[in-house]
Amino acid sequence: AYGTINITGGHIKVSAKTRNDIFGVNANDDGNLTINGDVTIEAHNDTGTSNVFGVYKYKYNTYAKQGSIIVDSTNGQAIAIHNYSSVVEIEDGMSLSADSDANNAYGILGGGSWFPGTTNMSGGSITATTNASDKLGIGISNENVTVTGGTGYIVSHTVIELINKGYDPIIFDNLYNSKLEVLDRIKKITG
Repeated sequence: AYGTINITGGHIKVSAKTRNDIFGVNANDDGNLTINGDVTIEAHNDTGTSNVFGVYKYKYNTYAKQGSIIVDSTNGQAIAIHNYSSVVEIEDGMSLSADSDANNAYGILGGGSWFPGTTNMSGGSITATTNASDKLGIGISNENVTVTGGTGYIVSHTVIELINKGYDPIIFDNLYNSKLEVLDRIKKITG
């Protein structure tokens, strides 16, 4: 069935000891997914080798406006949002956290030639950590990253961090509450 999923409150917690993938929210082909309100989505795996997903989204869009997604895995990959062929929008009240002790960790995983997707970020926070020296802790793994409000005080700091981590963000801003000179400062700081 196609439709819209709106999560506006509550706590979704999934914890397992398994070799199968673990999903906090698995929203395949269901239309748009909106997370907005006092929402916490947690997915944990502390023994198996499975991948752990906070949100797995294939097709259509994910709007992460307010709340938190927390994922951790002992041996498998930890992925807060997996974005296949869709748009992910992260707004100011959203927090993503992915932690893996022995594998890759992604705040947002998507994009690339096989699974094109777009991430639009106008605020919020993304943390991805791994304890494995040969693995990746990546906040956003996506070829297309756009940042709205990129010359504002808070989001310009996010732009600097994206550039420092090797991304080439595309900045959109109507300059209502900021100045064009911020772009020069970003270039000066990031080289």
